Amino acid sequence: MANGVEKVKFFSNNPGVLDAFMWSNISIMISCPNGEIKLIDEEEKAKAWVKENVTDLVSNGLKITHVCIAHEPYLKANASSYIPDENDETTYVAAIIKALESVAKALEGQNPKNNVKASIPFSTEVLKPDIVKPSEGDFREEMKDNMTQILHTLNCSGSPFMVNLYPHFHIREKGYPLEFAYFKEANTNFTIKDGQNVYTNVFDATFDTFVSAIRRNGFPNMEIIAQVGWPTDGDIHASIPIAKTFYRGLLKKLSSNRGTPLYPSPLDVYIYSLVDENSRPQQPRGYSERHYGIYWYDGTPKYEYEFNPFRVNKSLERVQGISKMPQRWCVLKNNSKIDDQLHNKLFNFACQKADCSRLMYGGSCNQVLDRNGNLSYAFNMYFQTQSQNLIGGACKFENYGVVVDEDPSVATCKFPLQILSTIMVGGQAEMATTLVTNGGRINIMDFKLLPFSLSTTNEDDDSNDVVLQTVHYYPLLPLYNLHHI
Repeated sequence: MANGVEKVKFFSNNPGVLDAFMWSNISIMISCPNGEIKLIDEEEKAKAWVKENVTDLVSNGLKITHVCIAHEPYLKANASSYIPDENDETTYVAAIIKALESVAKALEGQNPKNNVKASIPFSTEVLKPDIVKPSEGDFREEMKDNMTQILHTLNCSGSPFMVNLYPHFHIREKGYPLEFAYFKEANTNFTIKDGQNVYTNVFDATFDTFVSAIRRNGFPNMEIIAQVGWPTDGDIHASIPIAKTFYRGLLKKLSSNRGTPLYPSPLDVYIYSLVDENSRPQQPRGYSERHYGIYWYDGTPKYEYEFNPFRVNKSLERVQGISKMPQRWCVLKNNSKIDDQLHNKLFNFACQKADCSRLMYGGSCNQVLDRNGNLSYAFNMYFQTQSQNLIGGACKFENYGVVVDEDPSVATCKFPLQILSTIMVGGQAEMATTLVTNGGRINIMDFKLLPFSLSTTNEDDDSNDVVLQTVHYYPLLPLYNLHHI
């Protein structure tokens, strides 16, 4: 578009959502989720999947450029979506490799222009854990054979290696000072000296660790596409001010047209992600996993500037066409006296069904509320997640819950409201269609993006009510594709 932002990544490929991008000339990266790998782990099945999800859509005007096979497959939590026994990694990894080979072959056979590539996004779990300097980068010994086989397939098909970087997690895991995440946006004397290379930020250091691992295993010219983000809640150092400083430094780096010490080419980087995800698994990186969005669930921007390295002074626009439910909250009745056993029972019930990550250590509600306030927050999160269902007893809690019309938020701890329920046919597709009809679109960097990712149906309920912040089909925005200025 006008600012050069032309790419979006989806972690799933709902047909109704993708229809909105037909003939838009926006490059689309689709995915086959971990739980659907069985659909493509054999050649014939992969041919059918590619025809339905790639070839037919491309012929109808969708500009698909990449297919992601699974998501960080070496995480046991992801492997368990394919196999009942999460310890049986051999079965899962073999299926992933076969899926990649089968899809790559199907794409080659059905895509004469050879402009759709398949790859697998990996995180640092595939790297050796005791690496100190980027030049020492290598894959875990038990994964080397599989990673080499994957790299060979990518190389033969001309596909990129995809890396998911989590600087917030790497800072904590490695014990680096927070300022090492800031791209010199803050004064720090901490650097990593690696031969003639000096690393001043954790992004470059982690990226080049992957570069070294790939080269060490025989592939010196592999293209790399990165995904990166910073959380705004749920953990220490997960806040909007810190995330803002990180992104400001990242945008400046990308606008410089310089890569990293070992990968000097301009970087192809996607920002993770559009909105928070209240149902995202919290392991292995903790409660902050649910708070990587650059937008709140109601379409309000978290930041006052665009995510474009060349227009950092222009603000993100608020989503239009999103309405909240009535201003009512569920809280603990005043003067309630609850013993620890009942308190824990009610709290656990609510938080097993709703997202209470902001109450955890480092979260925006941690140490802000008292004991009863924590329970009120849990009550309200459950109440909103159930679409304020008064008839169904969503605020009952053994008669300790009460609905109030005065906002119970305290300081940094906000008690959210559910967005207005929408009857949805086929999940996200109807939500997207509804918002298009109403003109509700997100304008990010002059790029019109449908806010379908802001809601989905409640999988634990037979109703079709929208659930607060739950995201199953969400896009990943490219910060800037510096290869195509």
